[in-house]
Amino acid sequence: MRTKWTLTVVLVAVLGNCLLADAVEPAVPIKAQPFSLNQVRLLDSPFKKAMEINKAYLLKLDADRMLWPFHERAGLPTKGQRYGGWAQKDCVGHECGHYLSACALMYASTGDEESKKRVDYMVSELAKVQAKHGDGYAGSVRPEVWKKTFSGAIGAKDYAKAGRMYDGIPAEKVKQILGQADRVQIVSLGEPAPHARPETQFLCVPFEVELETGGTKSTKKGTAYVRPVYNQPDHWTIGGGI
Repeated sequence: MRTKWTLTVVLVAVLGNCLLADAVEPAVPIKAQPFSLNQVRLLDSPFKKAMEINKAYLLKLDADRMLWPFHERAGLPTKGQRYGGWAQKDCVGHECGHYLSACALMYASTGDEESKKRVDYMVSELAKVQAKHGDGYAGSVRPEVWKKTFSGAIGAKDYAKAGRMYDGIPAEKVKQILGQADRVQIVSLGEPAPHARPETQFLCVPFEVELETGGTKSTKKGTAYVRPVYNQPDHWTIGGGI
């Protein structure tokens, strides 16, 4: 790998996007299959009331305020006032995905046209963001942040900064393992092997990294525990072991 990442960023990204698993045959015959939400409609009940409350809340949220960082990063005019709290951070935007999913699921569950309009509008705005960037990018994180990450500029000591993009491993844990390392580079990733406790659904992936501290290089070997993301067998989440 030519780019230099922090150990955390590398393992999350590489294991999340590059490790592929063969399809696993079910241990027992499948007796039930999932069905589409649009095949079901709730009747008057506490369940329908709860769903209607959720729908009302979703429609109270402002799509333009949620899209604010996407527009701003692309150099497009922003609309409305940016949301506060977490949405004020540099590395934001995932709530937009949650919102899109929620509105899409609400439309499938109820046939509510306003929910569909929200999805259509936000997707069309994100298409404008992508067109403005001109390289396929449509995110809400400043492009220069990714450039720094891929160049290794966000080092182990800057995990608090990188942690705004990636959850999972506490900064103190990284500091404990990497010490004062300036750069970390993946040397190799081994083949995933079954975990000693199959019920955890984890696989063990051996890795070797090169650390550079004050111009001195050293290597470190370890094992990362990963498991497939639900319903996405080609994507993995890291569970620990670093």
